[in-house]
Amino acid sequence: MRIISKFTAIFFCLALFLLWNSCSNSSGDGSSESATPSGGGTQTPTTTETPTTTTPTTYKITISDGIENGTITADKQTAAEGETVTLTISPSGYYVLNTLNYTPQDESAEYLCGIGDTRTFVMPAKNVTICADFEIPRRIAFTGTAYSVTGSVTIGETQYDLVVFGDWPQSRIKKNIIVGETTTAKMGSFTYYKGNDGSWYVKKEISEGNLDYFKVEPIKWRVVAKESNWVYVGNAQSYVYRNFLVAENALVCKRFDDDKKNYADSEIRSWLNNEFLNTAFTSSLQICIAEDTVDNTEWTAYPYGMTTAQKKRFFGGDFSYSGGHLTDKIFLLSEQNVTYDKYGFSVYTDKSEGNTRIRKPVDFAILDYGDGGVNWWLLTACTYNSCERYVRGDGYANCYGTVTDSSFGVVPALRVDCSKLN
Repeated sequence: MRIISKFTAIFFCLALFLLWNSCSNSSGDGSSESATPSGGGTQTPTTTETPTTTTPTTYKITISDGIENGTITADKQTAAEGETVTLTISPSGYYVLNTLNYTPQDESAEYLCGIGDTRTFVMPAKNVTICADFEIPRRIAFTGTAYSVTGSVTIGETQYDLVVFGDWPQSRIKKNIIVGETTTAKMGSFTYYKGNDGSWYVKKEISEGNLDYFKVEPIKWRVVAKESNWVYVGNAQSYVYRNFLVAENALVCKRFDDDKKNYADSEIRSWLNNEFLNTAFTSSLQICIAEDTVDNTEWTAYPYGMTTAQKKRFFGGDFSYSGGHLTDKIFLLSEQNVTYDKYGFSVYTDKSEGNTRIRKPVDFAILDYGDGGVNWWLLTACTYNSCERYVRGDGYANCYGTVTDSSFGVVPALRVDCSKLN
């Protein structure tokens, strides 16, 4: 009986010990601590945090109540900074959109340029108001720039006149100019739009989906020669005076042809005597341009003054040239033209600063070109297939390029019939 009591007491004490040990291993908040990994160290309990989301600030788009003769609708009523907003244009009756702008709060209006019935802008971090002006369109006649001497340049001991004649889109529009689209003029393939500075502007895509305006300005030319010759007019001979003009700038950049190096059948010759002629010159100015015989024979394929031996070295051997005489109003210069000292040009190897062959492109040809000249086409072919000669940007005149290269400039030339200048 005494032995049983001893065992009972021992069992009771052991139970109390186990109960105390279990309680001592529990945390004060009733949750069990993580077991110590067998490799040592303490394992941190994993906790899951709920992510917080921020709603971007949006700004209000208001269509002005003052819009008449048409409506403008936006694809959204509010937008966050950086969102694209699309505006749809709906003119009434015979009206057309003249100007469209959005004005951020406390800022100046931003005018939108484009084609078609939509325009887009990127939402600023401000409320904006949309304004538009619709008008009845009217087309007026464009008056071109008549031949006029504006100055001169001296090259060596010879003075050459600088003149303006005809017009072409050149400088990119300045930021403070607003162009309306209801007063227009049509010249060749271009539609001209009137700016609030009284000048005409042409729209052009400057990058995919982005358009801008370029100011139509008088074309600047250098008179490289004042010529007088007997020519046949019908069956009778007549003594005529002509001024030989070469453009001071590359007016556009385009390819020579899709695959031909024959100037007679090239795209560029056709473009000069059709699209360029009819865009740059009104019908009354075209009368002043002589229909000229353009020499595209083998004689013009070499730099001026070369001997037969020098010519062979120039082309690396014998050269069979399939040119001829052409009759055009507008033309490109030949290799011989651009190396003829009487025209104010130096030897073909000259690439010094200030070389008179260097031509800068206008903005319409190449935007933001910077300093220096651009490569520009000659009418002269070379020995290589699908290649044509050109003047390099530094004035060096012994170069050839692939006829499909559309980065090369076009420097037109023509002769003016002085008897037609009034």
